Amino acid sequence: VLTSPPYGDSITTVAYGQFCKFSSLWVGLSHYLATRLDRLSLGGGPSSSVSIDSVASPLLTRTLEVLDQLGSSRRPSVLHFFADIGISLLEIERSLKKGGVLCLVVGNRTVSRTKLPTAEILEELLRGSGRFRHEETFERHIPFKTLPWANAPENVPNCRGETISRESVLVFSRT
Repeated sequence: VLTSPPYGDSITTVAYGQFCKFSSLWVGLSHYLATRLDRLSLGGGPSSSVSIDSVASPLLTRTLEVLDQLGSSRRPSVLHFFADIGISLLEIERSLKKGGVLCLVVGNRTVSRTKLPTAEILEELLRGSGRFRHEETFERHIPFKTLPWANAPENVPNCRGETISRESVLVFSRT
């Protein structure tokens, strides 16, 4: 399995649904679904039923605590995103044969001026399952992209933040 899951909610990263609406309609996806892809995608909407207990990652727990200390309102969307990724990893595990390889291409996005260590959290989740062995992690610099290299998410003059400029390629084998 080779995949590059969304890096988080479309509010702060890429609005996948917005950019693929017409192609989704072209391949026959209903208008209802095509216009709600971002909300239906990984981390598309916080759910009150998601708890930190559903995601076994000490690093994620610490990251959420940092967001709490900052008074960030983004904690629920971050938790929901990783809970959704956890569900996806279970499905990948279920469908991947023993000895099969999983490659994840992920970036560490920033939420409330806090860098989310997505690659390390996913590594923790996969190692913690006991059914994947970490083979290697490659770092990749993104040479070109259509989104800006920096942004000003709070709209404060002269206060800019770096956007994703590097990705990690995590390689695991199914045990």
